[in-house]
Amino acid sequence: MPTHSDSPWLGAAVIAQHLAVFIGAPGDAELHAHHAHQIVFPPRDGSELIVEGATRRGDAWIVPSGVSHRVRAGTGPATFIYAEPWVYEIDRFPTVESVAPRDAEAWLRWLEAEWPANPLSPALSAMMADVDRLLGKPIRIGELAKRQNISISQLERRLGASLGLSAKQMVMWRRLRFAIERVLAGVTLTAAAHDAGFSDAAHFSRSLRATFGVRADRSLIPLARRHQPPAAEASRQSQAGVAGASDDVGDRKGSTS
Repeated sequence: MPTHSDSPWLGAAVIAQHLAVFIGAPGDAELHAHHAHQIVFPPRDGSELIVEGATRRGDAWIVPSGVSHRVRAGTGPATFIYAEPWVYEIDRFPTVESVAPRDAEAWLRWLEAEWPANPLSPALSAMMADVDRLLGKPIRIGELAKRQNISISQLERRLGASLGLSAKQMVMWRRLRFAIERVLAGVTLTAAAHDAGFSDAAHFSRSLRATFGVRADRSLIPLARRHQPPAAEASRQSQAGVAGASDDVGDRKGSTS
């Protein structure tokens, strides 16, 4: 019997530096919590969309960062907005006019123009850029602290105060973001996993499921397929089997993130 996370997400998605937008027919998502704020505008055609754990605010479901929630999807088009809380405050989310943006790119432009952002400090921006450069290999927290010329305890305090995350959580979040971007750009699950520093496609798929409640082969691949030529899609079909079949394989990363 299919699990809730087996239903596919069908639509389009875009990712910016601190924002992401999905528009389409969402699949179900298991109970999960992630570091981004989530704002969901349900279908306007009256079809059902349930976001358990969310707070209703006007026409939208609001899920603050770190709140456990699940999605029970309908068939109508919905809009999902994800925003990193260290840049965007949920209480400052702008009022959406009666005529909302029509596609994901338009939503992204509207959000960047209307939602006040809190810029990261130069030191934190430099640290995250450093992490992004290292994503293709294991990142040891001691090495990361050394590269910033601070101690591990100073690194943890800085990240906790600025992001509300541990160093390991921050690295995993950056890995997931980058791997998702790579899949949406057209690379296979295996290539995206390796590019982002996961041990294999199964490790990436497990991490995605734990963080967002969905399977990579049933969520990311259908989204990416909309933008790919037939040859690329054929390659993805084989990758979907790999990620789905090996979803329960244990991690091999050990103490690295």
